[in-house]
Amino acid sequence: MSALLWIVVLGGLLALYGKLWQRQTAGRVRVTVQAEEAVLIEGEEAELVLTVENHAWLPIPWVDLSQQMPKGLLVWDGTKWLEELRVLSFLLPRQRLQRHYRVRVIRGLHKFEAAAVQFGDGLGMQEIHSRLDAEQMDNVAAKFPLSLDRGMEKDKIGQVLVGLLRSQNAPEPGPIYRPSYTQLLVRPRPLDDWELPLRLTELVGEQAVLRWYQEDTSRLQGVRSYQLGDPYKQIHWAATARTGELMVKQFETTSETEFYVLLNSQLFDPYWMGTNRGIIDHSCRLAITLLQQVEATGTRIGLATNNSWSGAGSLHVPIGRGPGQLDACSAALGGLLYRAYEPFAAMLRTFRGQLTNRAMLVIVTAYWDHSIAAEVEQLRVLGHNITVLVYPRAAHRLQGLYAAIPVIAIDLPLSDAADAGDEVEAAASAASAASAASAETEVRA
Repeated sequence: MSALLWIVVLGGLLALYGKLWQRQTAGRVRVTVQAEEAVLIEGEEAELVLTVENHAWLPIPWVDLSQQMPKGLLVWDGTKWLEELRVLSFLLPRQRLQRHYRVRVIRGLHKFEAAAVQFGDGLGMQEIHSRLDAEQMDNVAAKFPLSLDRGMEKDKIGQVLVGLLRSQNAPEPGPIYRPSYTQLLVRPRPLDDWELPLRLTELVGEQAVLRWYQEDTSRLQGVRSYQLGDPYKQIHWAATARTGELMVKQFETTSETEFYVLLNSQLFDPYWMGTNRGIIDHSCRLAITLLQQVEATGTRIGLATNNSWSGAGSLHVPIGRGPGQLDACSAALGGLLYRAYEPFAAMLRTFRGQLTNRAMLVIVTAYWDHSIAAEVEQLRVLGHNITVLVYPRAAHRLQGLYAAIPVIAIDLPLSDAADAGDEVEAAASAASAASAASAETEVRA
């Protein structure tokens, strides 16, 4: 009888301990994933730190954590490359467990998904299985201006200009264990000199100096007679009415130069039909290379593209100067998606209205049509210095382009071409099928 009593008492104590253990550990386990490097460049191997913390005063005899890696990232566990982080261990009271991993990174904004965790009291009385919900990041103020053409709020835009977003540290009570998640922003790798076409050095070499001296529209000097090629918007109508002939405004010259890279992510008509990861990745590398070299000469730089971060609008980094401006452009290129938000011609039309001074514009494109040619011609008429960098798939389709505009062919590396061949082929097949269906509908009509 006494043995039975002891068994009942022991069972009650175990049940009581299980309840106490569940209450003490609930909401006091945190998982953090973060990179050691503040700035991540594609192609490099970064160190990833996975931290599991027990904030309770009771031990956790066993914990099994499974953290799926974002798509495209592989982690080295010491023997092989994996797509998942796995931790099987125990945690003492107030203990922090850290695991370090090597990870291969590719360009993009990578967000860790919810992790699966299960742990128990070691006695079999309580066992918790949970799916960790993704936590909302703290807002991080932007250092440099970044705008979207669709009127996105500045505080939201600023959140994308960081290489590593901070995690939320405040514990949240309850049976669901929420980790502090990290978004890894991997920036494009600048191209080496041997990867650039020889003619491309003209854009950032001595010939670029010849383009520095131009009129500053903010410094009016007087008026002069109209000459063929002068922009119509510079006509001085009062002086024209007074003299009886066309007169245009004469501005003082300045050595201030504005340099823009305009990236086209449209590859088909319609623009949403398909994508090519190899071309977009390579164009981002090409863009940061040009911006980096031009910024070193003291020139003001900017970036515009019909691509976007989250589909909220075409991306536009306003003109600026200094390492901070280059950092903003690099971060913007790092987070670009693999699809166009709008036709490139529409983006050029909006961008044209935002320009205030004559600028040097470098267009990087793998697609061309008459509407793009018309917008490029409008920019040329306004006095902007334009160069077109074109990939092979559009090199022979530059119809409507003014003959004096320089065109430089860009070869896509075999690795990038192989990575995206299937996507382009699939998109082209879809486009052909859509065209055939449209033609069949017209015939029936």
